[in-house]
Amino acid sequence: MPRLFYSIVVLLVASLVGCGLSDRERAVAAANDAIRAVEAASHVVADVIGALPDGDLDHADFGPLRDAISRYMETTEALNAAMRSLGEHIPELQDHVENIFRPSAEAAAASCQQALDALSTAESVAEDHQRAITRLGQCIERYATAVSNVKAAHDRTSG
Repeated sequence: MPRLFYSIVVLLVASLVGCGLSDRERAVAAANDAIRAVEAASHVVADVIGALPDGDLDHADFGPLRDAISRYMETTEALNAAMRSLGEHIPELQDHVENIFRPSAEAAAASCQQALDALSTAESVAEDHQRAITRLGQCIERYATAVSNVKAAHDRTSG
């Protein structure tokens, strides 16, 4: 019985909170949730890179990293959608999202995909792996910068 009571209370609070938010506030909340997911996924990528064994690495050694990169890229896709929604609900951000964020996000995604491709090729050698890992760091940083720039633009429009 207590479990059911708590479930009803949680649902009631969630529906009251959800009803009180404007479309703009929901878009901001969704973007913030997606940002947290991307940040968490980027930390997983960094942790997996840190856990790679020293010395010569075999193609199979990169399996966990390939999985982490794929999950990271999925979270960035969700954040891209949230950013588009943010632009739709906050007209002052529309130009920034379309003309600054989107091209930067697409370039970062292409760079991450190139790194993933290099780590997915069994014929890759150590130098390819090193370049791919460096490229991963760069693409994650580029994407984080693009997101930070949207936040700064949002702060300017709402402040």
